[in-house]
Amino acid sequence: MNTKLDVIYTRYSTEQQRSESSTDQERRCRNELDKLGIPHEHFEVINDEAVSGTSENRTGFERIMKMMHARQIGTLIVTEQARFSRGDNAKLFIKDVVYYGGRFISVTEGIDTTKNGWQVIAGVMELHHSQSTTDTAARVRGGQEGRVLDGNGSAGDFPFGYRSEYVDPAAALACRNRGPKPKKIVLIDEPSAAVVREIFRRFATGESYGSIVRWLNNPANPVPSIGKSPWHHEHVRRILTNTKYIGIWTYGKTTTVRSSTGKKKQVAPMAYQKVTTSQRPELRIVEQSVWIAVQSRIQELLKIYGMKEGGKKRGPAQHYRLLYAEEILPGLVHCLTCGSRLHTTVSGNGVKRMAWPRIHPRSRWGSSQSRWT
Repeated sequence: MNTKLDVIYTRYSTEQQRSESSTDQERRCRNELDKLGIPHEHFEVINDEAVSGTSENRTGFERIMKMMHARQIGTLIVTEQARFSRGDNAKLFIKDVVYYGGRFISVTEGIDTTKNGWQVIAGVMELHHSQSTTDTAARVRGGQEGRVLDGNGSAGDFPFGYRSEYVDPAAALACRNRGPKPKKIVLIDEPSAAVVREIFRRFATGESYGSIVRWLNNPANPVPSIGKSPWHHEHVRRILTNTKYIGIWTYGKTTTVRSSTGKKKQVAPMAYQKVTTSQRPELRIVEQSVWIAVQSRIQELLKIYGMKEGGKKRGPAQHYRLLYAEEILPGLVHCLTCGSRLHTTVSGNGVKRMAWPRIHPRSRWGSSQSRWT
């Protein structure tokens, strides 16, 4: 027989909130248990810190789910339903607690699954919290749009090559991570901006993504890190296509959508969401001529390696050795008989010759010797 465990669950959403919030939530839960006449000295406190209630990827929440499915949850109490889940399926989670033999209590809303009518309250609060999350996201997006349009204001969306700083350092020191945040502006960070310029120069002069990445990750080069992981070709590709490096700052080209389990991804903005563009010539890092050369070369590569319209598979791709040739004649010499492209190879005795890349059709025996010209 499984032993039931009684749990007080607490959670706060962001690092800007006080960590004491968890202690306050625990105290309110214990006060409620006192009112209900339930001893609570043995209750275990499970806490999630700085994580959204819309996500199921929470250490404490996942632990509770495992215990629940193992029928190990006795009483689960929270200060409010949103602490447990802000998802569109919050009511279903509570129903599962009951299904697997547990009891759910929410202090603020007065939800107690041992009392009649709790389903209605839980359903209404699920709608309320879900809409509240949507409204908050809309307000945040609107505020960030305003910062983008406000000269060189920072919406936290600046890429590698830039940095932000407080307009009023004194106000920043007085900020305690609560209430209105002091205004920040975006500035060019010269050490990383120099790396951006070099990436553009190398690509414009014919270097491949891989070659640039090898240069960036070479320990001999004092290149600033772009993150916790090493440089990747995707980092280079995004830098080369980012219009912010020529002073055109766009905000809102994507929006976040979530699944029923809280998993999120970036998609194109909805019809009712605005894409904001601001001209910031003072923040230009890359010269226009270099930008045009890079974009032209990217389009050439897309014609070779990119997908066709409608997501169809591309045609035959050109071999990379023809794009980044190290020899004089590759691709210029062909066999008159079969049309095969000849390339330079080394025979067994170390002599360089032109050869077909496959067995030549004129060969009577199919011997590899027939490849030599």
